[in-house]
Amino acid sequence: MEKPTNHTMKTVIKIHPMFSAWEKARASGFKYKNLIGKEWHIFSSEKGRISCVKFINYFMDGKNFYELYCLEGELFKYEERYPTFVKAKQRCKELLD
Repeated sequence: MEKPTNHTMKTVIKIHPMFSAWEKARASGFKYKNLIGKEWHIFSSEKGRISCVKFINYFMDGKNFYELYCLEGELFKYEERYPTFVKAKQRCKELLD
């Protein structure tokens, strides 16, 4: 049986500012590839906050990944990358619950 926790992970979804900038540039006629996903997930609890962003073919290898960055709470050092959103969200839950 799983123990209940006092830390409940919350999620806020925003449009990533880099995606918005890309949309404006594209509307102005610039033709370059978007490398950032539209949605910016911010996971939080009393323990801290974690940013989750999708990178689209960032290394030009045909693969996408999700990058986690600790915004508050010193939950991990540097950034962490995961191949799927499910795995990235699972890692956030581990850290924040």
